[in-house]
Amino acid sequence: MIDECSREGEVLESLTAGRWPGTSGAELVAHVAACAVCADVVAVAGAIQEDYASARASAQVPSAGLVWWRAQLRARQRVAETAGRPITYVHAAAAVLAACLLFTLGGLVWPWLRASVTWIDQVSRVVDLGHAWLPLAVAIGAWLVLAPVVFLFALSDD
Repeated sequence: MIDECSREGEVLESLTAGRWPGTSGAELVAHVAACAVCADVVAVAGAIQEDYASARASAQVPSAGLVWWRAQLRARQRVAETAGRPITYVHAAAAVLAACLLFTLGGLVWPWLRASVTWIDQVSRVVDLGHAWLPLAVAIGAWLVLAPVVFLFALSDD
């Protein structure tokens, strides 16, 4: 069961306007003393106003110059981050292109290097024992491992 009072709004307005109890009028003060609903409104609103006043008194507001300086600093940081994004993407693309170029040139130079250096030739003959797909599988596996690492380093924020 909810009890209501027709003067509850008037009491609340007097409280929020700062007129309670001094300039509210004797009739309203007498009504609050007799009405349980309005007495509860005064108790709750008074506690809220006291809490607000104590919080406002203990708040330490920084100076306007400090707030402005921090806002300018944040704005400059955002601009620097925004300007740096395309450069980061170009670095990532260049790293991937360099890795592709390295693997391509390595593939082109490999026959000459294999014929020139005898120990590489001996190792590669051991690998070529009927498994022609093995060097290709190793190259693809290395690429699958190295490409994400290259992207990770190129796109990291540090």
